[in-house]
Amino acid sequence: MRAGAVGIVAMLGMCSIAAQERTAPQFEVASVRPRAIDMSTPLSFTVLGDGLTAINYPLVWLITAAYGVQETRLEHLPSWARTERFDIRAKASQPASRTEMLEMLRGLLSDRFKLKAHTEARVSDVYLLTRLDPTSLGRGLHPVTIDCDSNTLSPSSAPGLFPPDERPKCGMSRVEMRDGNALQRRAAVTLTSFASSLSGSLGRPVLDRTALIGTFDIELHHRDDAVLQFIFNPTRRAEVEANPTAPTLRDALREQLGLMVTPGRESVEFLIIDSIERPTAD
Repeated sequence: MRAGAVGIVAMLGMCSIAAQERTAPQFEVASVRPRAIDMSTPLSFTVLGDGLTAINYPLVWLITAAYGVQETRLEHLPSWARTERFDIRAKASQPASRTEMLEMLRGLLSDRFKLKAHTEARVSDVYLLTRLDPTSLGRGLHPVTIDCDSNTLSPSSAPGLFPPDERPKCGMSRVEMRDGNALQRRAAVTLTSFASSLSGSLGRPVLDRTALIGTFDIELHHRDDAVLQFIFNPTRRAEVEANPTAPTLRDALREQLGLMVTPGRESVEFLIIDSIERPTAD
């Protein structure tokens, strides 16, 4: 290809990217405030109709939510982005889908945290999520058929975990944390999404190989060693570690969901952080 043609292609590529940036949905207003780590305030991340709220939330989890990437597939993220907490309240100009809301979150991260990143595909150590028995489901897996736009179960659907008037939006979770134990109740998630969410606790990417299609309400009670780092009293932490009151995550997957993880190697996509900055509070 001639140099002039290459230049034209490059210019067209830049124009296309610029056009996408101009047309990407944006929050109408957004507040970003750093906060001291506060163990008395639960971590929460909520996406509703026309707004997004994150309270006492580490930046790393905002990035994983915005880009749909597992924490174990993030590289070159500074340590402060894993430990420091933020309160974020953002409002769209009109109701938007969860996908559009996460696009807006990516824009907010770019604007307020100066986040720049790119993706790379690599062969990596992974875990494969599979079924113990292909003929039955664990007691914590509840198939549901749902219209996610209206958040309404189909008349032919099983009832799932939640009362009809208290059902969270598709993909949302209710998590209760106490002394390193987690009780998770997830609404209408795919097993692909669920597998991805396990990577932070298991330490490597988790890929769905269950062959289960559709959406499920999922209930899982397990010990979450990842949150022990936030128990700052050494004596209390030692007590919790010595006297767990819930099964390990691997045991809970087997006993409650009829699933297991096995090691493997697969090509997976990594998000490489090129640059990021602390925001200015507003």
